[in-house]
Amino acid sequence: MPQDAFSHRHRKTWHKITAIVAKKYADPLAALLASVSEGGIEQREAPPDGPQAGGEQLIGYLPGGQDPAPFVRRLRSLLAELEKNHPGPAPGVILQEELIEEDWNQRWKEHFKPFRLTGRLVIKPSWETYQRQANDLILEMDPGMAFGTGLHASTRLALLLIEEALEARPVASVLDVGTGTGILGMACALMGATRVVGVDNDIDARAAAGENLVKNHLEARMVIAPGELRQVQGDFELIIANITQDVLTHLAPELRRRLAPGGRLVLSGLLAGGQEQALAALYGDLGLTLTARKAQDEWAALLLTARRA
Repeated sequence: MPQDAFSHRHRKTWHKITAIVAKKYADPLAALLASVSEGGIEQREAPPDGPQAGGEQLIGYLPGGQDPAPFVRRLRSLLAELEKNHPGPAPGVILQEELIEEDWNQRWKEHFKPFRLTGRLVIKPSWETYQRQANDLILEMDPGMAFGTGLHASTRLALLLIEEALEARPVASVLDVGTGTGILGMACALMGATRVVGVDNDIDARAAAGENLVKNHLEARMVIAPGELRQVQGDFELIIANITQDVLTHLAPELRRRLAPGGRLVLSGLLAGGQEQALAALYGDLGLTLTARKAQDEWAALLLTARRA
């Protein structure tokens, strides 16, 4: 992970607005706060050791570029009116503070150690040493602002299917949809693929993946597409998509269109049971055959194969 996780963009900021009030005032204040808060509001019991014990604590967030003062005045005015007309046990409190986005991943660096993810693939953070074993493939990965250091079951399941598929039949071209940190695409490059394209609509993911390519000296084998999936040219022998069921459902026709005859598709990020069954049926209707499955805890990943021309 680079020293500055935000070198590719400005840190985001928010104004955190907290109202600690008697329970009988909570609903009208919550409605006003929710009308301007990004992502809704949080509502819970007031701290038991404060002046409004037994009351409510309301928390909302205003965009950082917005001046919070006019809204805070409105909120305080409403509270004052409520307290005047219906006196409570103690005056309520309206607090405002600015929050600046942090790189929380730096906080747990000390807990991130080298680990074996599959039979051959080892993930190593840059600040740790590792004694290479015979046949090891090593990816240097630091926890970053994008999803995918291999710790999540969906990533591991996808990699297990990829490793088995490429051992059985190597490929030259790979498309990694929702690439995150680039871990799945980079693993394919280490396993012999010479044309790997990573696609992601998140700016943090693209920045993280680009840095990881350089760190692992894989720029000649893998690129991060600057645009969307529909802008990527050509078809691919292997497509990987570790996303969510709704996105995989939406992308099904596009992923099928990008798959070369006889190509294979790895789907991960699915809940075992209903989600995987629905996806297997949907892609089956598009001409793909389920050829392998991996599961861990509540997660599942599928390998599907297209008919040859």
